[in-house]
Amino acid sequence: MTGNVTAESMRSRLTGKLRRILPYLLCAALAVACSSVPRGPVEVHTARRRAETQLELALKEASRGNYTRAQEMLAEGRRIAIASDDPVLLVRTSLAGANIRFALGAEDAARDDFEHARRRAQESGDATLIALCGIYEARWKLLTQPHDRAATVRDQALAAAQTLGKNSGDTAFALNIAALADKALGNYAAAEASLKKARAIHLEHNQLEAAAYDWYLSASVFSVAGQTGAAVAAIHEAINLDRKAENGFGLGMDYLGLGDIYLKAKARNDAIEAYERAAAIFSASGFELDAQIAAEKAAALQAALIEE
Repeated sequence: MTGNVTAESMRSRLTGKLRRILPYLLCAALAVACSSVPRGPVEVHTARRRAETQLELALKEASRGNYTRAQEMLAEGRRIAIASDDPVLLVRTSLAGANIRFALGAEDAARDDFEHARRRAQESGDATLIALCGIYEARWKLLTQPHDRAATVRDQALAAAQTLGKNSGDTAFALNIAALADKALGNYAAAEASLKKARAIHLEHNQLEAAAYDWYLSASVFSVAGQTGAAVAAIHEAINLDRKAENGFGLGMDYLGLGDIYLKAKARNDAIEAYERAAAIFSASGFELDAQIAAEKAAALQAALIEE
């Protein structure tokens, strides 16, 4: 890691929808797609399998907001990847590292990791790895310049999805990025169509947290489009999946999102209830900063109602 950055200080930098987008994007494309690591005899591929396991565990921890633990696991996975000189693992661990550093605000270090991943992908000549790096580049543009680059991002993500095929975690990730770009462009029907495809892939692979995030994004799309009923229904689908996955961080973000949807629809009592529930879940799950943010939202609304 660069600097003296903690998981707590990282979470303090994340605001709004990015508070859930960043941890999910850390794991979305990689968790399912790590199956590209060879599955041959144990004595030949033991190290690679161990690196794959470390990467999957790191991504799982990151998706739940446990960044310190994720960094520890990723460091071991990266060490094994370097020792085995495996292009797939080198690219994927570098991309995961880039995401962690980006989330921590260390953008220069994140860019270095990304460039390393891209060089390794080009060197390997593997079209899948090259396309995966293209998705991450598109995502980077979307997070840093959402309105100026949205059309380019969407086209880049959809082109990568075609290269990757119809049914992989990488493809689902590309579809998520395309959906976010279409949302920024106001193409709400197209955004939801991409999310529906991503959701089908995640559910087929039993990736409940990833599918929950797909529903979370759908709720955001419906809300921006003024379809409050559909937005509420979508966020409840996310809640159901995060409950099954026992994902406290995801559940807290779901209820926080539900509060935002109700607030936008001027249903302030419902918004207060959702924010308070988010605060309780975050607190019980050990995410005190997130609990404080949700509680402050509820308190501000309650104060506004009293003043009226």
